[in-house]
Amino acid sequence: MKPSLCRLLAVAIFAVSAAAFSSAAYSQAVALKKSTPDSQRSYNAAANLHNGGLYSDAAKLWAKFLADHPDDELAPRATHYLGICHMQVKPPQYAEAVKTYADVPTKFPTFENLDDALLNLGWCQYQLGLAGDGASFPAADKTFAKLIER
Repeated sequence: MKPSLCRLLAVAIFAVSAAAFSSAAYSQAVALKKSTPDSQRSYNAAANLHNGGLYSDAAKLWAKFLADHPDDELAPRATHYLGICHMQVKPPQYAEAVKTYADVPTKFPTFENLDDALLNLGWCQYQLGLAGDGASFPAADKTFAKLIER
């Protein structure tokens, strides 16, 4: 494990804990709309599978929810949970999780779990680096640095 990345990971974990008690003063990049009964049903169906540990099936429903309701007020959470599903399936789909989490900071800068999303993004990038993707270690460093700056 690279020493600099280990330090960044430790600080990032601390930062996520500390950031839970602070508020972000950002404007939302995507104008979100109030959930409709249809979007709420779709969200609940995905959440039920997710909570039941059926991550592969849940990922499909999260992706469908986001395709059908990209500007719903639940879209930031659905995006986060889709990323978690990619991390939880066996074997983990770290590259898919990175794709999912990559736009969260710019699309949903006021998302209440943004720090968790950044931590997960950095972790997935780090795992891809361990698997041999040389570009992923520097990407993880940048992500963890962004998290620390928050």
